[in-house]
Amino acid sequence: MGFIIGILSVVSALTPDLLDKLVNLVTTVLEKLGIIDAKDSHKEMGDKMLQAEEQGITPENYENYDDYYKAIREFELDPEKSGIYSEKEKLEKYSAVGLAQIQEALGDGAISFLTEVATKLSPEFKLDSKVHSYLSSFEGNIEKLNGYFDGSLAHHLFADVEKQILDVEKKHSPEKSNDEILTALDKEREHIKEH
Repeated sequence: MGFIIGILSVVSALTPDLLDKLVNLVTTVLEKLGIIDAKDSHKEMGDKMLQAEEQGITPENYENYDDYYKAIREFELDPEKSGIYSEKEKLEKYSAVGLAQIQEALGDGAISFLTEVATKLSPEFKLDSKVHSYLSSFEGNIEKLNGYFDGSLAHHLFADVEKQILDVEKKHSPEKSNDEILTALDKEREHIKEH
């Protein structure tokens, strides 16, 4: 529970616009991991998570997240209690639990990538469609991805990480030249520094 509470404090510090971005990114990754279905409403899932927690239904009480999400899907919402929680609280809870699941599945650095890097990328970068490819490509080494975008990556690692990023970008935009992609990546790194 302490781990999710820590994530919740990071998520609750986000502005409403960044929270919306994060919810979309978390949803995309959870769908790609097969944890949730496209039909699952993130607001309703967050509401169920909050109400279920009152009854002791938390991720820590399950063998795995699949079993937890199954219990959440089957949980009956109390309409009166639904009004107690704000939409923001529901989305924060959904995001925090989702981030914990993503971190468990893809490794350290996933939470900081999604909350500190991905939410600051410009809309032109269109990360929603390729976020899972990025996280999967850097599974176990997501800190390198973070470092590339936030400028903290060690100089001797830069070329290899940039090539790996270029491979992800080429998979999603094969029509773009390497120079076009590298220019866009430079623009995104500057955008992050400014925000």
